[in-house]
Amino acid sequence: MDLSAFYFPYEKLEEGLVYEYEQVGIDSSSSEYWLLQSVKEVDSWHLIGKYYDPGYNLRQHYRQEIFENGTLIKDYSLFTLDSLGQEVRVDASIKHPNAFPFHLKDSTSILVTEMSWLFSEFPKHRTTIVRNRQYEGRVQFKFEGELKEAIRFNLKELVDDETIGHLETAYNAFEIYAMDIGLVYYYKEVGESITEQFQLKEIHSLSNFEGLIK
Repeated sequence: MDLSAFYFPYEKLEEGLVYEYEQVGIDSSSSEYWLLQSVKEVDSWHLIGKYYDPGYNLRQHYRQEIFENGTLIKDYSLFTLDSLGQEVRVDASIKHPNAFPFHLKDSTSILVTEMSWLFSEFPKHRTTIVRNRQYEGRVQFKFEGELKEAIRFNLKELVDDETIGHLETAYNAFEIYAMDIGLVYYYKEVGESITEQFQLKEIHSLSNFEGLIK
């Protein structure tokens, strides 16, 4: 099956667009933003994503390379604050770089992503994420008053927080990608009867997003 039409429309993102996601059930002040911009190189496309929190602070940065059969994560960085309040960039060690499949033989295929970030060596603090993504099927999603053809992926995520020992936490989640748009909805169980849900609210031009920041 061909799923490429449900990925972000990278060929139209050379000028960059900002996807605003609002938390379902929470006021709009909890929106978060992904600035997506593509770069065409000699023999391939790359998609660059930058995540901004509700306070418009840059917290994540990734780059995916786009191939005929899907996309692979080339780098993924997190931005945190050290004990002095200075911003620190932490680059991921990527073991399984799979991001989004364009072609699947059947719905039993599982796409594995695994990355880890070493926040400090002494004392050691490393966080590893293993995410299994499985195609669920076709759905529909309403965006800007119009029903869009979409697909759903189910996710199982394991987070290992390593300090003195290992603290492993498992999560269930799912994502919905709409045709010619990309990610439009994300659901994650973060605790007993507690969920995080974000849906695409609006797509901004770069100039409009810069106006929001000001």
